[in-house]
Amino acid sequence: MNIRVFFINTRIYKKLIKYSSIFYKLRNKLPSSCLRSIYYAFVHPHILYGIELYANTFSTYLKPLNVLNNKLLIILQNCRLQTPVAHLYREYQTLPINQLFIVQILTLVHTFFQYVGSVLWNEIPQLLKNSMSKYTFKRKLKAHLLNEQAIF
Repeated sequence: MNIRVFFINTRIYKKLIKYSSIFYKLRNKLPSSCLRSIYYAFVHPHILYGIELYANTFSTYLKPLNVLNNKLLIILQNCRLQTPVAHLYREYQTLPINQLFIVQILTLVHTFFQYVGSVLWNEIPQLLKNSMSKYTFKRKLKAHLLNEQAIF
């Protein structure tokens, strides 16, 4: 296992595990809408932060974090352990970690291509855009940028 992935997952796990006892105490005292807000305030941000890095690994490395997230959802929704996991996620309008990873990556790619990529693409000469191979494109792009640097 990659030591960084292990460290990050352990760190997130330790941050989230402390909420299980708190959630047990709160689940019968607050309405379900408040419990959902608590999940999104205290659990979801920890899972999302850096997910593009730590979730790019084998599912077995993420299993403890997935199990803990499922446990927290069960506690907050006051469900039985036999409740299907899909129901828990659907009820809170969220996704398991591996699917959150996919959403974050594709959102990042979409944002890059829609804004940054299109602006940069429109700034290069048409000759470069017509390059047939990746190698030719890269070589011509470097030459173009080196020529631009001479102007500055």
